[in-house]
Amino acid sequence: TDYIGGNLKLNGPLKDKLPAEMEQDFAAQIGAFLRSVREQGAEPVLMTFAASHSSENLDDLPRSIRTSFVRYSSYLSPEGWAATIERYNEQLREIARAEGVALIDLEADLHGDSDFFVDYVHFNEAGHERVAQLIAEQLFQYLDR
Repeated sequence: TDYIGGNLKLNGPLKDKLPAEMEQDFAAQIGAFLRSVREQGAEPVLMTFAASHSSENLDDLPRSIRTSFVRYSSYLSPEGWAATIERYNEQLREIARAEGVALIDLEADLHGDSDFFVDYVHFNEAGHERVAQLIAEQLFQYLDR
């Protein structure tokens, strides 16, 4: 009942990290987003990524989820996905500090907690409720400054 192609991909040449230019491109895209929002006269807000498993509990990732998400990307290994999310989140934090913009940190609250996810990255109902609550709480804290 498992995705056979995923099993083959997991045993193949998956990478544990993205090329450096892709991480630089991510930072450039965030910078372009911030400029665009500001040009429209709005205040940008950044938000970190969260996933059901982090590098600390990746060994607990069910095999069915491992084989399912490589269906959509046959470049990164599960370890590569976890490491990339964590590096991108650190980039988002650094950019938010440097640019003085609000940051909603989903990683701090949800990352690695599979109770909020239906798979590796998609929230279940409880996850969506928690995300909405975090966004509201953190936006209100930001507005109260």
